[in-house]
Amino acid sequence: ITQVAAGSEHSCALATDGTVACWGDNAYGQLGDGTTQSRQWPGLVDRGGVLRNKTVVGIAAKWGTTCAVTSDGMVACWGANYHGQLGNGSTTNSKSPVMVDRSGALFGKQVIQVSVGARRSCALTTDGTVTCWGFGPLGDGGAEVQSTRPVAVDTSGVLAGKLIVQVAAGGSTVCLVTTDGGLYCWGGNAGDGTYEGSETPVAVDRSGVLAGKQASQVATGGDVACVV
Repeated sequence: ITQVAAGSEHSCALATDGTVACWGDNAYGQLGDGTTQSRQWPGLVDRGGVLRNKTVVGIAAKWGTTCAVTSDGMVACWGANYHGQLGNGSTTNSKSPVMVDRSGALFGKQVIQVSVGARRSCALTTDGTVTCWGFGPLGDGGAEVQSTRPVAVDTSGVLAGKLIVQVAAGGSTVCLVTTDGGLYCWGGNAGDGTYEGSETPVAVDRSGVLAGKQASQVATGGDVACVV
């Protein structure tokens, strides 16, 4: 086993052979085995569809949704999709993996990491940019809107000229780490010293305990963010 991911009531594990097994609650199809039957033991995610002949290299889970990155830079998701968090252009739940739409913001890009939040999902690509889909704010400058397909996170402000190395999507907040150790967030509370929400990335306040420090990893929960 090389990676594990836990949602609210289900868990998944990635093995060295590029397969994924999940267990736990399956009300929305988040186990990806083609059923909605919950299971107390691991079962393989369906590989008869979009994951056929593909090797999974990364996984993420939150609430009732699971996503996987494949070695060829694609993203597949399954489970709950009420807010479009599967990214396939619909709001229909899926019991088996479906491919995230690549006709727009992800066109020609290779994904290297995916992060699943409560109502949205985000993907990091090899060019150091991030796209998100589901229920916003999605970081593109729009308000609390819903997009069933990936949209590009705004890089015209504090992210201008920077390359992103990690994305973490939480319940109300999404955060990013950049190659220079910078930390940026948007959503319900962006960590900028105010309680005001932000629709685009803002720099996390570095005047206190983070003064002179570089971020290497960030994690987001329901309403909290933590950084290494």
